[in-house]
Amino acid sequence: MPVTFQEIEAFDNGAQFWDADLHVHSFGGSHDVKDSTMTVEAIIEEAVKRAIRILSITDHNAETNTEKGVTYAQKYTGQILVIPGVEITTANGHVLAYFAPTDATNVRNLLAKINIIGKPGDQDAHTAMSMADVIKEAERLGGICIAAHIDRAKTGFEMLATGYPNWKKDIILSSGLYGLELDDAANLIWYSDSDESTSNGAERKKLVAARANMIKGRPHLAHIQGSDSHTLKEFGEGRAGKLLTRFKLNELSYDAFRTALADCEARVRAIASIPRSLPRILGMQITAGFLDGETYHFSDNLNCFIGGRGTGKSSAADAAAKAL
Repeated sequence: MPVTFQEIEAFDNGAQFWDADLHVHSFGGSHDVKDSTMTVEAIIEEAVKRAIRILSITDHNAETNTEKGVTYAQKYTGQILVIPGVEITTANGHVLAYFAPTDATNVRNLLAKINIIGKPGDQDAHTAMSMADVIKEAERLGGICIAAHIDRAKTGFEMLATGYPNWKKDIILSSGLYGLELDDAANLIWYSDSDESTSNGAERKKLVAARANMIKGRPHLAHIQGSDSHTLKEFGEGRAGKLLTRFKLNELSYDAFRTALADCEARVRAIASIPRSLPRILGMQITAGFLDGETYHFSDNLNCFIGGRGTGKSSAADAAAKAL
C-alpha cells in the first residue's frame, strides 16, 4: 500500500531551519514605539501565529520588558525561543547584545557596566564607550553580539566614517561579535569571502582575513536581517515578513542558537538570500528489492547516507536518482 508523505514526515530528519527575528521593539521599552498594542505579550502571540520560532525583543538601551518576555514565552515552551536582548547606542553605532534566557538579568548588568547616558529606552540614550568595548563587556557576561543595521545612515558602523579606521577593525576582530545585521539584502555579502570587487570590498575582505587569523574555529560572521519593528502591524504583516533569518538548530534552545551562529556558513541564512523555490526531494519510501520498506525523510540542507559496506547506501542513492 502506498505510503503518504505525512507518514514519511513523521521520521526524524535531524536539525531544522527555523525562522528568527532578532530585532524587535516594544511599547514601554522603547520610547519611540507609539503603538500601545505592541506589548511583549502581543509580539510573542504574533510570532507564534506566524511560525517565528526564535525571537528577541531588543529595546533601546533598556531592559524594561526583558524578563517579562522570557516569562510570558514559557506559555509556548517548545514552540518559540525568546532570547533576552537589548539594542545599545555606542560611540560607533548600534549593537545588539543577547543572553541566555536563564541569564536575562545580564541585560541589566550590561547596561549598568557601560553607563548609559540619558533616559533608558530613548533613542538618544547612549554609552560613551566604543562598540568594541561594549562587545567585550557583553562577552565577559556570557553574551553574544551582532552589529545592528551596519548599512544604515547615522546608526550603522559601516556608514559612520569613510575608509577603515582602527575602530572598525576593532569591531570586526572582536571575539564577542558573532554577526552583522544588514537592511539591504544586496549588502549581505559585506565582510565575507564573497564581498564585492570594489575598493571598500577589498578593505572589508582584508578585515575578514585578519579575523580568520585571529579567531580560530570561528572566522566567519553571520549575515542576518531583522525586522526592527516598532508597530504590531509592521511586525505581523510588514517588515517581519520580509526581513527574517533562518537558523538551523538541533533543538530549540539558546545553546543550539549559539552553535548556529558559530557555524554560520552552514546554519544561518537570511531569507532574502534564499531562492524563492528550488527542486528537492522531501522524502521517499522504497517498495520491493533489497531496501524494501525503507523510509527516508530528507533535510532541507545536506543529506548523507551513512552505513557499513553492503548496507544499501548506493542502492538508496540510486533509487532517488531513478525516481527523478
